[in-house]
Amino acid sequence: MPLTNFFKPTKSITPDKVQNCMEKSGHCSSALLDVRQPKEYEHEHIVGAKLIPLPDLVSRLTEINTKNDVIIYCTNEVRSIVAAKVLSNNGFREVLYIKGGIKAWGGYMATGPHDFHMRFCKETETTEKLLQFVYDMEMATSKLYLDLQKRTTDKKLAILCEALAGYETDHKKQLMIIYDEMGLNIPLLKEAKNSLIKGGFIREKFLIKNEKYLKTIHDLLSIAMMLETQSLDLYLRLANEPVCNNIVKEFLFRVAQEEIRHLDELKAFLERESIHISAA
Repeated sequence: MPLTNFFKPTKSITPDKVQNCMEKSGHCSSALLDVRQPKEYEHEHIVGAKLIPLPDLVSRLTEINTKNDVIIYCTNEVRSIVAAKVLSNNGFREVLYIKGGIKAWGGYMATGPHDFHMRFCKETETTEKLLQFVYDMEMATSKLYLDLQKRTTDKKLAILCEALAGYETDHKKQLMIIYDEMGLNIPLLKEAKNSLIKGGFIREKFLIKNEKYLKTIHDLLSIAMMLETQSLDLYLRLANEPVCNNIVKEFLFRVAQEEIRHLDELKAFLERESIHISAA
């Protein structure tokens, strides 16, 4: 690649435009690429982003579809601008970098290893398996909130726990509606086979680890938002794996859209609660 190519201008995109796209469709219509290091990604990353560190980019170009538009980000802009030039000079159609990087990002972010979602790929082999998998997580998450309701003596917190469990029940109904709207034959769902809650956490272990932090309405809402965000990240990352066929991808994107709707509701509730605490 001629050195002079690195002096050609690259295109940027504002964080707001990417966020608006995600809010409307449940996902970013372009491939979202994180070119930081694994530890940076594990600490926090934009939901649905694929990690390919900049030093590995040239050797891993085949992992990115040349037909897709690509949006790149790093901490600020330095690595993403270099990555954008690499992709542009290797046949990629439209390459943009997020202006200001993750520091400028005001949308939802997730945590965890870059390969965490891979352990759930077998659940995306068919839409039936995927529906059961997502349905099971909704059921387990609802049970988590009901478990918390039984353990608290705070009446307001108990009411909130019941409301959050009700949200998950509503989610289960929405899953069936999405499945039906896609023209799929709804299978007979079985009792939950596992206790995985949203985001892929084990319910019992999650409860033991986090119960001490769930003593206030603000804390419980924060945990609920974290679970929804991790769930959104899991669905989007699964949808972008090559093993997913187009029907599975569409279902995952529709479910992701529902997660964003729920997140927006929780965010508004949390903001109202924060205002209430400040005024007290």
